[in-house]
Amino acid sequence: MVTLGSFQSRLGFTILIAAETLLFLRLIAREEMQLERQCGELFREYCRRVPRLLPSKRPQIAADGELPHWRQAFGAQAFQWGFVATLVAFACTLSDPIGYMFACATLLFLALQKLVRPVLILLRRT
Repeated sequence: MVTLGSFQSRLGFTILIAAETLLFLRLIAREEMQLERQCGELFREYCRRVPRLLPSKRPQIAADGELPHWRQAFGAQAFQWGFVATLVAFACTLSDPIGYMFACATLLFLALQKLVRPVLILLRRT
């Protein structure tokens, strides 16, 4: 948001950051309510141990022994990284065609991801 805010006036930057902060806090509250309903005391214990927004230097809960799913994580976040790459490419080159190229590639990747995922799920089931 800070990067997007840098394209705004000072007042626009302030409004953008305030509005996004409010949006994120509301989303967090809604998600926490849903998790508390689903998980109950287990989630309340998690909330007591783990800071809400600030990262911790050391783990606050015991590891479950499961390995990270890096491929799945990268796929889920690829659109956001593509958006960042688009902004960086445009900021470095100030070239509309390069910015558009990165934006189109990012949107194409997102569309393909949304189209291919159901097919992969069906293939795994069979």
